[in-house]
Amino acid sequence: MYKYHNLNPISQVGLDEFTKDYAPVSTPETADAILVRSAAMHEMEFAPDLKAIARAGAGVNNIPLEKCAEQGIVVFNTPGANANGVKELVIAGMLLASRDIIGGINWVQENEEDGNIAKDAEKAKKAFAGCDRIKNVRVNREWDQETMIIRQSAFEGCIHLRKVMLNRVIKVEKNAFRNCPQLSECVYISIDNLFIDGGEFIERDAFDPDNKVCVYLGDESNNFKGNDQYFLAGLWDEDYVFEENGVTYVCYDPNMTGDMEGISREHEGTRILDVQDELETVFVKDTNVTGVGRKAFYGSEKIKVVKLGSQNRYIETKAFFDCENLERVYIPDTTNDIADDAFDGCNSLVIYTPKGSYAEKFARKHNIPVVVSATSQDILNDVKPNLRVTKKEKDGVTLKWEISQPYLAEGYEVERKNAQGEYVHCSTIKSSEVNTKDIELWNYSKFYGKNITFRVKAYFVDEDGTIIYSQPSNTVKTTFCPVQPKITSLTKKPGKKLTVKWKKSDYAIGYQVWRSVDGKKGVCIKTIKGGDVTSFTDTNLKEGVTYIYWIKSYRMDYQNKKIYSRSNDYFRSIVY
Repeated sequence: MYKYHNLNPISQVGLDEFTKDYAPVSTPETADAILVRSAAMHEMEFAPDLKAIARAGAGVNNIPLEKCAEQGIVVFNTPGANANGVKELVIAGMLLASRDIIGGINWVQENEEDGNIAKDAEKAKKAFAGCDRIKNVRVNREWDQETMIIRQSAFEGCIHLRKVMLNRVIKVEKNAFRNCPQLSECVYISIDNLFIDGGEFIERDAFDPDNKVCVYLGDESNNFKGNDQYFLAGLWDEDYVFEENGVTYVCYDPNMTGDMEGISREHEGTRILDVQDELETVFVKDTNVTGVGRKAFYGSEKIKVVKLGSQNRYIETKAFFDCENLERVYIPDTTNDIADDAFDGCNSLVIYTPKGSYAEKFARKHNIPVVVSATSQDILNDVKPNLRVTKKEKDGVTLKWEISQPYLAEGYEVERKNAQGEYVHCSTIKSSEVNTKDIELWNYSKFYGKNITFRVKAYFVDEDGTIIYSQPSNTVKTTFCPVQPKITSLTKKPGKKLTVKWKKSDYAIGYQVWRSVDGKKGVCIKTIKGGDVTSFTDTNLKEGVTYIYWIKSYRMDYQNKKIYSRSNDYFRSIVY
């Protein structure tokens, strides 16, 4: 039976995992194992029978690791034990930082007894007028709730407002969404069995003239007609609007949305509707996407590169208006309609397009720099990662790289040079946000004892599945330690001698024989030159003494310095 001692209180839920082969003891002097949380152990003296220390947590700074190693005591930790608690606190902190949740709770509690609070809030005109932090407005009234009215000038002058969805709103009054320059066709309004006698459901001048408003009608609400600004659809917005990788798309397809009034038949199909503010690149890979909708990228401050899909046909009015940091747009030769003001305010833009295309003619007409005969490979032509080693140990290295335009990459390919001098796959990093790679021997055992040369390439995947690579980085070299030899036998010999035998270590040019006497600190008793030597005879040994032996192999690295194997994997003991 094994005995354990708790230096700190340990949850009974964890202790119940022990079987009947384990029993608690009141003092550490008689324990085979110690369980600890935060108690300091550096000044403790460990009993000879102590075999293991388990830390209930990730850190081990309260445990004397060197002393434990010298005495052969195994130290464990439990990383990730509190991971769920940390994640919950992080998410809670993010929500509290981004939204006034506490203020909302207090407001609800303060108005708990006010039965007219919904109507009172509804009546306020210009309630949110001029608020430049509002980006989306959504009203979703359930069928058992009263319908709502959006009052006059309620959101007037919300200059960053991009999307409005109103479900069961009975009326939108004059100027409710006027002077909202980024609002385009991201407006969806649902009516069902609602009529305004002698008036209008959407008052004149409720929206800016260049807004497109999609109206969903119930079976009986047939007194609303489409026009150049308001078009009708057979489905509510969730049925045909979808998002992917931060880009919102809308499908205007009669087979899906029903017959529509007020939208150009030439521009039917799936289009880009809106993009998230933080995006720096958009690579359209869906071949069903046929266009870029009006104001889709309007005022996007971070967008730098856009590659449109191979079936793109049109780019509508102000699609990229005032995208000051937009550097490149790749436009296919299928595009035959681009609004004159599509790229107004894009002062850093270069258009990439096939020679003779409509986009080339458009660029030259509007004095926009253009590169012709462009292919997908051109996107990464000028990208070359800079690679270096940031951490080097005998059994592992950390590679780190930077590129000048990380927003162009979807990921990275780490390559190594093989014996034939060719670069082959080592690891794939499927994220542009990760720019380091740990190469450790426990995961790359074939690297033991070898000189390895590494390089890195950025990549992205084209819409047809083709992987496009950047130029390869500079190369870096490192030497990994040889494998620690495994002792195969300890054989007593007459005359106070003992012969140690071990397995040959590939790529080693010599060995060190290490010995510990009666649990004392080990010392090197012999250095052997020659990688083929696999035995050594120790002398002057004493009867009744415990000897522990282990072997280190070594080789020279590419800088002509000795590099030794690990020393704590294999050892053998014997009582002479």
